[in-house]
Amino acid sequence: CALPILARSESIVSVLRGAAQAEGFRTTVEPDLRTAFDLVAEWQPSAVLVEALDDDDGFDIVAAIRSMESAYGQDVPVIMVGPASKRRRPDAVETGITEWLVWPSTGFYVRTKLRCWYLRRSARWERAAVTDDEEDRIAALQRLAVLDTAPEERFDRLTRTIAATLDVPIALVSLV
Repeated sequence: CALPILARSESIVSVLRGAAQAEGFRTTVEPDLRTAFDLVAEWQPSAVLVEALDDDDGFDIVAAIRSMESAYGQDVPVIMVGPASKRRRPDAVETGITEWLVWPSTGFYVRTKLRCWYLRRSARWERAAVTDDEEDRIAALQRLAVLDTAPEERFDRLTRTIAATLDVPIALVSLV
C-alpha cells in the first residue's frame, strides 16, 4: 500500500516515515510539491500526508489533489500535518483537508491514525440496490426460517478466516 509523505521538515519526515514503514506502507518522501502531485496522480495512494508549510504550498497541493479530474482526487484522504495554529486559517476547511494530524505527535499516535485512515479506505462498501420483488424475497426467507438464526461455528470460523486474510479487525459475511 502506497503512502506519499509530502514534507520538508526533518523531524516530521522522520516520525511519519518510521510510523508508515512500521505499519507496512510503501513510502516515499517528496519535498518538491510539483513532483509530489505527479506522484499522487500516478500512485493513487490510500492516503496522502502533507506538511502544512509556511509558504502555503501544503494547502496548494491539497487544492490541486482535490481538483483532479478523476473521482480519486475527491475521495482520497488528505491528512495535513502541522501545528494546531495552522488549522485556524480561513481557507483550511474549504481546501478539502480530510483531517489534521496536529504536530508534534508521537510515532505510536501516528501509527494508530495511519491504521484508522487505511481501514476507512479499505472498508468502503456500496449498498446493494433494492430489487423490485424485495417483499417477496423477504417473505420467502422468513418461510424458510433462515433469517435471524442462531450463531453457527462453521460460519464464525469462515468470518474469522476472512478477517485474518483481509487483515481487518472485523468482518461480516451475509449469505442472504
